[in-house]
Amino acid sequence: MSTEDEERLPRVRFGSPRQEIIPGLWLGDRLSAHNYESLKEDNIFYVLSVVDGYDLAIDPRLIRHSINIDDSESSDLLIHLPPAIVFIQKALDSGQGILVHCKAGISRSPSVVAAYLMFTRNVDVSTALSTIRGRRGFIYPNDSFMKQLELFHTATCSLLNGDKDTRASSLERAVEDVRSRATFRAILDFWDPTAQA
Repeated sequence: MSTEDEERLPRVRFGSPRQEIIPGLWLGDRLSAHNYESLKEDNIFYVLSVVDGYDLAIDPRLIRHSINIDDSESSDLLIHLPPAIVFIQKALDSGQGILVHCKAGISRSPSVVAAYLMFTRNVDVSTALSTIRGRRGFIYPNDSFMKQLELFHTATCSLLNGDKDTRASSLERAVEDVRSRATFRAILDFWDPTAQA
């Protein structure tokens, strides 16, 4: 992406269920994924659905990836981030737009978009969320997702800035490394109110 592309104003349709966060990367709610003609007008041909088990009817002409996750304190977002980031990058590399959505576009999908921005722009959680809020003000990732985004930042900030394929592979290994650490397991147990002492 060129600096000129990044500096242009994003396309925001007031009253629309989706907003363009950076050129080609759109964030929205479930309604934003329903109208193929509207998506096509904005060059959106990829859809990343961050949903909780229901199968949203998406036009078959769209390229889709789904993440099955609840918007709850016990949901494991980290495990889904590497394939989500790779899918988003694939869409943007194709020159086509991508819509990342969940039910309301408030917690799950903004968390995934934040992770993408953190990884590709080497920014922290606060900066990524500020970027998103500048385009879509009503986002509020749940507390668990916020903690997981901080862990994701810790896992990825030490990665070398190699080419995209190297970074994607390194990202998967780094997340698995963080997840396997005893301290991370202790944190997960702390988050899980049903975990036994």
